[in-house]
Amino acid sequence: MPSKIDVGTSQKTAAITVVSAIFVVMLLLSIRYFRSAEPLPEPVELPTNSGSAEPHYLPIDDNTELLLPVVDLAISNASLESSWASALSSRLNGDTEVVVDGGRVDVVASDYAIEVDRVDKWHEGIGQATHYGTVTERIPVLALIVASDDWPLSGRTRDKLKLIDETCMQQGIKLLLLRRIANP
Repeated sequence: MPSKIDVGTSQKTAAITVVSAIFVVMLLLSIRYFRSAEPLPEPVELPTNSGSAEPHYLPIDDNTELLLPVVDLAISNASLESSWASALSSRLNGDTEVVVDGGRVDVVASDYAIEVDRVDKWHEGIGQATHYGTVTERIPVLALIVASDDWPLSGRTRDKLKLIDETCMQQGIKLLLLRRIANP
């Protein structure tokens, strides 16, 4: 027959004190870790078709300071994501379809692992960019293809891009917009 163990008030108090102390130590260590974590890298300048060294940014609306970098690309077949990835890779002197554990990175450049997706697939793109950045030890980038008929951007697309940008910032992912231009 099992014997009954009596736990007194002082033992309960000691147990609560130990658990509370462990919680406080974990909280302090977490705060210390997040304060000492390296900040995200500064925004990068991406090449533009104009030949200018300055980045090409898109103001999302007049009431915000949100600017998104845009790369204009000459694409022969805009329906294929691979065409977009190939054009972006050429522009950045990168490699396409780089096989990694768990997938293929659309574009790998010197410092970046870039997932190319359409705006409507941004949820998937964020997960893939995060994974590819981790396995390649590069900065994750989500390059979103914005359809030609969506320029200038509609209010609905602007709102969606604001949400996407906020989510990317929270995840440490760079956001880049891709726009098709006429072949030169």
